[in-house]
Parts: sequence; C-alpha cells; structure tokens
Amino acid sequence: MHLTYRLYGSIPKSFDEHLKDKRDRAFAVARAKSLKYPSEIGGHFLAKSIFDINARYELALDSFLHENSNGPYHLSKSELAAEVLKSYQFLHDKGQLYVYAVCVMSNHVHAIVKAPEELEEVASGLIMSRHKSHTARKCNELLGLTGLPFWEDDYFDRTVRDGKFITVMWYVLNNPVNAGLVDNWREWPNCWINPDYELLFTR
Repeated sequence: MHLTYRLYGSIPKSFDEHLKDKRDRAFAVARAKSLKYPSEIGGHFLAKSIFDINARYELALDSFLHENSNGPYHLSKSELAAEVLKSYQFLHDKGQLYVYAVCVMSNHVHAIVKAPEELEEVASGLIMSRHKSHTARKCNELLGLTGLPFWEDDYFDRTVRDGKFITVMWYVLNNPVNAGLVDNWREWPNCWINPDYELLFTR
C-alpha cells in the first residue's frame, strides 16, 4: 500500500476543490462508459478507471506540493522529520505494520507499507489516525504551536498493483530527486528504506 499525506494548509482549498471536481467529472464519464459493457467487463473497466483517475489526482497534488506550494514546510526541520520516521519505525518494530520505505518531504510524506504477516490487510484508517495524532502532537510541541492543526485530515492509501512494486518504490525514494533537491535519494536525510530491500535500490 502506498500512503501519501500532507501538512495542513500546504495546498489551497480552491485548487484542491478544482482537482476534485475534475476527478469527479472523470468518474462520471467512466461510470457511463462502463454501462456499455456486460456487467463483469464493465465492473473491471470501472475499477481500473477509478484507480487510474485517483492516481492522476494524487500525482497532480504531488506536483503542486513540489512546485507551487507556499508552505508550511515544517518537515524541512530535521527534528520534525525524525519524529515521522521514528513513528513508522515504532509501528514496524511492534509488528503493527511492515514498512518498506518512507520519504519525508518538507510538506508531505510518502510511505509504502503492508500488513504484518499474521494479518490479511492494514487497517489504514486506524493506523493513520494514531500515527498522525502522535506525530502532530510531538511536532507541534517542537514548534511551540500546541493545539493547532498540523496534518490535513485526508490521506491517500493506494494499493500497489502486481508488477508495480519496484516502480512505486523508486517513485517514493526519488521524490527528493524529482523535486531537484538531491542527485541521488541516498543523499536525502529523511528517506528510510527497510534494510531487507536496501541493496535492491542502491545505485
């Protein structure tokens, strides 16, 4: 599962609403097209269309965060980024999540996770609620902004499709490279990769 979430106020609500309206209109077109097929084929067509439309929406938000956001950039502070990484490492060490990789950017976070071996799926809503609540409290304490919103309420949890794991891992790790901040993801201090996979993504 690929998780993405961002700081409160990092994207203007008007822009987000514009993208959501564009996404919803694309959903409506896809639903209308799906009705032209037999039910099973139409269902597969609609599911793939919704996945692709959501992916484009998320990529548009990600692009804005890299190129147009006016802040806040709280996570550029190393001690705040460290709190986010420590939270994931805690969840991983306690067996609540299996964490493949995390990349903390100045205004948003990407993570690739899966359910621990004994569970079939991740309760992403519960995990994210706990993670965001804990890190918001710790980061706001460091900022001296106790009680103010830190994260946006929403987040994205997209299934990593079969055959796309390597591509998604590179996308997450190369976020700071694509933003023009470093030449190699290993130069970015706020990327963490599971040691079991480090050699595969070292270059």
